[in-house]
Amino acid sequence: MDLDFVKNYLRVDNDEDDSLINHLIKSANAYMRGAIDEYDSKMEVEAFKLMAQLVMLTIISEWYDNRLFTKNSNYDKVSKIVTSMIQQLQYSES
Repeated sequence: MDLDFVKNYLRVDNDEDDSLINHLIKSANAYMRGAIDEYDSKMEVEAFKLMAQLVMLTIISEWYDNRLFTKNSNYDKVSKIVTSMIQQLQYSES
């Protein structure tokens, strides 16, 4: 997943946050690797890859939009929809 694709998804037109967005892309990828067994081999299956990219975009969007959250906010956990999507990917037969 490249920077321009993610910036388009986030509707970011400038370059000010490129460093942050690149960091979020790497972090979301690491998050997915840690959450899903055999992630790299499953990414070779197109259907899995498409769903994984959608999950990553969702995670990146949440992190980007809520980067100023505090410890007392509800943003310290991944959303239920992301958790559900990751569980589907974890147990897929890809």
